[in-house]
Amino acid sequence: MDVSVKNFEKLFSPRINCVVPVFQRPYVWDEDGQWEPLWEDIEQIAADYLLRLQETNGNRTEAQVSARRHFMGTIVLQQQPKLIGQPDQALVIDGQQRLTTIQLLLDAASDVYAEKGFDREAESLRRLVENQQASGQERFKLQPSADNRDSFVAAMTRDRTFDGPRDDPMVDCHGYFAHHIDEWIESGELGYTRDERADALFISLYGLFDTAIIELSERDDPYVIFETLNARGTPLTPSDLVKNYILQAAAQSVEMAQHDELLQQLWQPLETEFWREEIRTGALIRSQLDVFLHYWLVSTVVEDVRFDGVFGKFKNYADQQRKQGVTAQNIAAQIHDAADIYKSWTEYPPHSRRGVFFRRGRVCGLGGMSPLLLYIDTQHDSVLDEQQKLLIFADLESYLVRRALCRAITAGLNRISVDAMHRLREVEPLRWPEMLRGHFANLKGSLRWPQDEELTDSLVARPVYGRVGKRRLRMVLSAIEEHKRDNSTFVPDSAFESSGLSIEHIMPRRWQQHWPTADDSQESIARREQAVDVLGNLTLVNSGLNSSISNGPWSEKRTAIADNSTLLLNKDFTDSHAWDEAAIAQRGEKLLHTIKDIWPRPRD
Repeated sequence: MDVSVKNFEKLFSPRINCVVPVFQRPYVWDEDGQWEPLWEDIEQIAADYLLRLQETNGNRTEAQVSARRHFMGTIVLQQQPKLIGQPDQALVIDGQQRLTTIQLLLDAASDVYAEKGFDREAESLRRLVENQQASGQERFKLQPSADNRDSFVAAMTRDRTFDGPRDDPMVDCHGYFAHHIDEWIESGELGYTRDERADALFISLYGLFDTAIIELSERDDPYVIFETLNARGTPLTPSDLVKNYILQAAAQSVEMAQHDELLQQLWQPLETEFWREEIRTGALIRSQLDVFLHYWLVSTVVEDVRFDGVFGKFKNYADQQRKQGVTAQNIAAQIHDAADIYKSWTEYPPHSRRGVFFRRGRVCGLGGMSPLLLYIDTQHDSVLDEQQKLLIFADLESYLVRRALCRAITAGLNRISVDAMHRLREVEPLRWPEMLRGHFANLKGSLRWPQDEELTDSLVARPVYGRVGKRRLRMVLSAIEEHKRDNSTFVPDSAFESSGLSIEHIMPRRWQQHWPTADDSQESIARREQAVDVLGNLTLVNSGLNSSISNGPWSEKRTAIADNSTLLLNKDFTDSHAWDEAAIAQRGEKLLHTIKDIWPRPRD
């Protein structure tokens, strides 16, 4: 068995054919669970490289050496016999979902770079997905199992004649990354040129993403090895180390009975199923307790603390506190009280003001601002009352949602939280809402609070479906429905429940058969293709329409939605006798106006 860490260049440059065995499950990764978090990681790595390049005065070697790297997990391969002259053969024993996604990502990047004239980068990326002088099933570096093979080839070759399911995950994955790579290069985000952004993204994909590769020989038993790798050795987590510190410190100063009481009252409540649940934060999967302790520590020491430095920073803090007379019990009580508040964020009724804030915020990157939220929410009501806290939460919600809709990168939210806490220390709590609003309104560049003009450009002038994540689009459309109900004289009898709703294109993406354009010119077809994915053409339906209705003529689709939907969001178009680009644009303007009402921003 050979274990090594390789970036994409080292892993895929050799002529290799990675075969997914038939017993592996089909490709199931999706936008919400994996593609969107991965893209956010890619953005952060590319943005960090640009910053390093600036700090080194354009020295590419120094920038690449000092740039952050991203670890994508483990892939287990078993070498197979091969004929002389053919690519190396390997069975994918574990990591086929990750490996498939990487290949679709790299191929999408190669396509976009070729379309934009970055020929050198496009060819370099192409060599990471295709074996030179190979054909048939050995053409690509990856050979999926039979269930996914046609979909994979269709995605990698841009085969528009592919007659697969309406939402094929491989085709959709390729399209998702192509959309976002194109936008990253062209958006002008961070103030860098188009060429600089293209170069930073290429460097990131080519060399700054690492995978642990476990290569088994032909004689190795892959199942025994896989079981051994996953069943041996569980490292101590930050929460284990913090617990041990507190209990050992307490044992030095209290009787055993008090020590047991400390364990039962202050720490055992943090060992329930809720705190053991594993959640994703950025590139890491961590327990809820470890995530909370990280946020609490940042909010307590008011410093940006790396996750791998949590215990070291906690120990320094606790040692200093104990020198000043603060007991281990006091520190445990601080953690316990803050943990109760953190847990309460998941327990508010979904339609309460706090419930709405946390529900929407989680979809738009609230995690990075959790230290600031803890700093605010742990203030006693006599210091900062509920109304003041809700004013702050409303501004934070607007800040996060507007950034999500304008595709602002998520890198830097931890630093924003720390900067904001330092500013809060300088003023009386009564001034916190006003001070924070001004602070966020004055942020510039990648940390900005997008103004109305940018929101209009992102939501009306350009397609949003495929560019803004589906979870976020569902949240925004649901928020519009809630707003309409709050301001309606005649609210539908049935209660609004956002779970189970799915996004529907009013004019279908497969419009060609029943939705003719005004003429057959390329300009008319291009306008239609552009209009299909814009905000004004999107709605929510209580259950997915079958494909014949979804892609059928307007008269049938309008009737089906009107007869089966109680949503006010759908009432403004089901009365229309025609649905075309003009109607879509008009509805888009109305939805935009509502979005600005829900999430206002102070003007400069």
